Amino acid sequence: MLLAGCGAGQTLQTTTVAAQASVPRKDMSVVTAFRNFIRLLGGTLALAVDSTIINNSLRAAMNSASLPSSIIDGVIDNPAQLAQPTSIGISSTVAKFILNDGYRKGFRTVFIVNASLTSLATIASIVLIKHKELTRGDEKDRMQEKHPMAAKPRPGGDTGKAGNEEGTQVP
Repeated sequence: MLLAGCGAGQTLQTTTVAAQASVPRKDMSVVTAFRNFIRLLGGTLALAVDSTIINNSLRAAMNSASLPSSIIDGVIDNPAQLAQPTSIGISSTVAKFILNDGYRKGFRTVFIVNASLTSLATIASIVLIKHKELTRGDEKDRMQEKHPMAAKPRPGGDTGKAGNEEGTQVP
């Protein structure tokens, strides 16, 4: 979880800023919403694929232990049953085998699939995405629109003393 959190945290803000900087100001809200939608859609699809891989690996481990299909279906629906294996009619040795073999192979496969997809995405982003400056060139104009007083010279000149509205210097 820590590794996933660090990875997601490092990409969340940077990809949002990059997406916003690559479009005109009027489209920033649309591109932000679209980027978040695609991110959530990708997470949903990855969760579905990853859980399918783990369930199939767990099912394969139970099949190799020659368990009846009713027990296999029950454990797939509620893996917590393996915490008390005698309640479902299997020995603790078989339960340990299922947990160790099934989940180890499942998580290993999930890691390999996700690492491969991440590598592919990295290569695609390096090759396909062109460099674009984050500055727009209109920042000074927009600041002057927001704060017109910031663009005007201060009364009293550049003497380092503050001036009042009449232009006289205040000590």
